[in-house]
Amino acid sequence: MTSSQKNRMKSRYHNAHSVSLCAGHSGVTGGTGFIGSHCVVELIQANHSVTVISNLANSVSASDFIDTLCKKYCVKKFIFSSSPAVYGKPIKFPIKEEYATGVGITNPYGKSKYMIEKILNDITLIDKEWKIISLRYFNPIGAHPSGIIGENPTEIPDQLMPFIIQVLKRKLPYLTVFGNDFETPDGTCIRDYIHVVDAARGHLSALNRIANGKCGGFEMYNLGMGKGHSVMEIVKAMQYATGKNIPIKMMPRRLGDVPCLCCDPTLAAKNLSWKTTFTLEEMCRDVFNWLKKNPNGFDDEEKQELKQG
Repeated sequence: MTSSQKNRMKSRYHNAHSVSLCAGHSGVTGGTGFIGSHCVVELIQANHSVTVISNLANSVSASDFIDTLCKKYCVKKFIFSSSPAVYGKPIKFPIKEEYATGVGITNPYGKSKYMIEKILNDITLIDKEWKIISLRYFNPIGAHPSGIIGENPTEIPDQLMPFIIQVLKRKLPYLTVFGNDFETPDGTCIRDYIHVVDAARGHLSALNRIANGKCGGFEMYNLGMGKGHSVMEIVKAMQYATGKNIPIKMMPRRLGDVPCLCCDPTLAAKNLSWKTTFTLEEMCRDVFNWLKKNPNGFDDEEKQELKQG
């Protein structure tokens, strides 16, 4: 495994989470992470009582979640935070849930998500009381519009927006762009980005489907805008939102990167009554708002007190 792959796994697993439902109470594993914290806010605003489960360092593993939390507290209904990486290298776009998974996956992160989905599907086949929804959401970025919570990368990131954040904070001298010779209009990779609040609301919509008795066992949904933006489009949008120049260094393609990765969110709109509401400009605006209000991320004294309870 390359150092880049290790960083990718460490970064994303830190933010991995699930949302469970037990007797009207919601538990969020990884609830202090980027996406998990926004899920907690949306659940509270929807009048859910919430318990956050996190060790502030690594997310709860799938085996720990099932063996300890689910069995001990009889939790059989939850939302799993998955990824479009389970699709490997799709041959058609936009990606639909019916497309094959597990074939041509190019990184350990995607393989782990695929294996967990298989385990969860098998559980629902064995025991019909289990109701699980897997959300394959595409590149959440942004921050809460209040500017109170957002993404706080602490190491050299492997995703675009955290990398840009580090450059804007002057912790890195430039943004490394891997590849400008893809079969796309400007030569850089195209990805489907969604606002983190839209992603969090997707979890709430999925939880409501389970609570209303509409989930058929194991279900999976794509969460995305249904259209993509290139690396350079994101860079230009962030430069416009911040009024700052973002230095760039072009590098060769990374092994496993595909030119375009966008989803078809039709099924989520139909069954979850969910769709994106934030534009790319609003995503970038909220990132900058978070940066202005929290130049040191969660490292100041007040934020440390919040982390320590």
